[in-house]
Amino acid sequence: MGSSADQIIAEETAGIIPRFIKNLFHMIRQKEEEDPNHAFKVYVQFLEIYGEDIRDLLDQTRTSKVVIRE
Repeated sequence: MGSSADQIIAEETAGIIPRFIKNLFHMIRQKEEEDPNHAFKVYVQFLEIYGEDIRDLLDQTRTSKVVIRE
C-alpha cells in the first residue's frame, strides 16, 4: 500500500498511498490556482487494525477515539 520512506521510488512502482497523496495535493493546487478564494483543509488518520483494536498511528497522544462507520 505504501512505499519505503528511506529511498527514492520511481512513480510507476509507488504504492497506492503515495500516489493518492500526490494526486490529492495536485488537485488542491489546481483548484486554488483556478479560484484563489478556495481554501482547503486536509485531515488524515493512518489506522492500524489489529484484532479488535483500532489505533490512529499519527496520534502521538494515543488519546483519540477512532470511530468506524459502516
